[in-house]
Amino acid sequence: MINNKTKQQFNYFYILLSIAYCYFFIVSLNGRWFSPEWTSDDAVQQTYPFHEVFIPKLFENDLITEVMKGYLPPIHYWLTYFLTYLTESPIIAGHWVMFIQLSLTLFFILLTVKNICHAWPPALFAFCWFLHTRTAVQRLTGGFPRGWSAVVLSAFLYFAIKKNHTAILLLIGFGCIMHPPSTFLIGVTYSIWLLFLLLQKDTRKTAISLMVKLALVSPIYIFILLYIIKKPDEIGQMVSYKDAINMPAFTNPGGRFPFLPLPSITWEFHQFAYNAFVNRLYSTPEWFKSIAWILILSALFIFGLLGFKTKNQSNKFHIPIQLWSYLLAIIFVYLASRQLLFYLYVPDRHLLLPLTVFMVTIFPVALWQLAKNEIQKFLYLGFLAVFIYIGSGTGLYGDANFNYHIYRKGKAFEWLSKNTSLDAVIAGHPTHVDPVPLFAKRKVYVSSEVAHPFYPKYYKEMERRLEVSLKAHYAKNIQEFLDILENEKIDYFVFSRYRFYSDKLATETYYLPLKSLVEELTSRNHEDYAYKRIPKKVNIEKFPFLVFRDDQSAVVNVKLLREFYKNNKNEYDWIKNE
Repeated sequence: MINNKTKQQFNYFYILLSIAYCYFFIVSLNGRWFSPEWTSDDAVQQTYPFHEVFIPKLFENDLITEVMKGYLPPIHYWLTYFLTYLTESPIIAGHWVMFIQLSLTLFFILLTVKNICHAWPPALFAFCWFLHTRTAVQRLTGGFPRGWSAVVLSAFLYFAIKKNHTAILLLIGFGCIMHPPSTFLIGVTYSIWLLFLLLQKDTRKTAISLMVKLALVSPIYIFILLYIIKKPDEIGQMVSYKDAINMPAFTNPGGRFPFLPLPSITWEFHQFAYNAFVNRLYSTPEWFKSIAWILILSALFIFGLLGFKTKNQSNKFHIPIQLWSYLLAIIFVYLASRQLLFYLYVPDRHLLLPLTVFMVTIFPVALWQLAKNEIQKFLYLGFLAVFIYIGSGTGLYGDANFNYHIYRKGKAFEWLSKNTSLDAVIAGHPTHVDPVPLFAKRKVYVSSEVAHPFYPKYYKEMERRLEVSLKAHYAKNIQEFLDILENEKIDYFVFSRYRFYSDKLATETYYLPLKSLVEELTSRNHEDYAYKRIPKKVNIEKFPFLVFRDDQSAVVNVKLLREFYKNNKNEYDWIKNE
């Protein structure tokens, strides 16, 4: 028999391990978290609108910004707005939002397991395990709306375990304006749980009362959701699966969003369902991959069987029905999302975070209850830790999606921020000018990141602009370049220099449906491009149109180039690179 002093020592041991893992987790990010120089690639589309905190109306009447703001739920928008005001940096504000999202998720996971097991060690194990699952954590990186998914899911499980139905109803309302896909999942989970209660005689009356309450507030939820998802006519409503299947932008391989045709259910489960154990960012041994999923599913089956067999015994092994309801809801919503693609978001998103939260909760709970004494509990959690380590290592690797540095594409965008008018419109190769709205603080004509095909009317215009940008970037001479941009109201054009190297031209491509266009445009000799008529060095007095140049970019003032070319056509062959 273990005395209380030894139990306390075990508790202290887990607390120290948890503190140590948190420390090493932060160290593993190599100073990127809370650095104004680092963010996630999605920030170039979802963070830049917050520059308007200090530069009002900076992106006024900009179609792209209108769509990008549409991805920012009201509470998320105003929270990030406030944090931007305090930190004076949209990037740092996003880091604080991530901190809030991650902290709340870990807090609710910790309390959920603690309330089931009435012990800290399994709760702290679950806490560290979620932090260890880097594929889940990096969904929160940058502080985007998708990060609220983990908060909504973990908070629901906590309130469900506590049987706080009022909090659940409030959470569903909150979730409707924070992350609708996850909110739909917890709504289905709650409904399944209530059905289980309805089937039991001693809880039937309570279940009926709760169902009536849910039915009464559901119209409010529906109204909120319809308000959130409705888009202006010039943008159009969400594309359907039927339409998307015929859109090259969604084609796998080759599309910007290669979702279709949908992968098999088996493949998606192997890729996304077991990330808490087998992390795709880690070089997991093949022998382990081949058996891990069998062991995981077998363990879940045994947990369910043991719970059923001991349901009428004292001191029974018990997995709360709320957790099983959650698992059933995940499977149902995932399968439904394959039929209602985009309306219920992307199917794999209903596996990765939801099942990570499920796994890191149920396994510590089950193993803790299976053990007969403190030594066994310690050993069982130790075996689980070894199993996790074989499948995904320490978890302290990778950049956690802090993958975008402010100078990743040179300093052209910093120059544009400091030397152009606030109403300037910047164009260039669509992928190269991705940072324009965030780092240059200017309107981008179009970029790869903002050319979303989810709204047909919007995408029709973006596809037109993509074609214009690519044709201009690879124009064969200055006259063609100027003709292409004639009516586009573009002030500055940014050439991506390395794309004109002969070896790069030979392999250059782009997303469907513009892949063939780019391959045709880049098939000429590397000297036969308008870019090659741009001076090698900035000389404002002699060539006023070339306003910036570094190793990655050459920026031209389109208006000044037009004037220069008009007056110097005969001499223009002198302006060429060595």
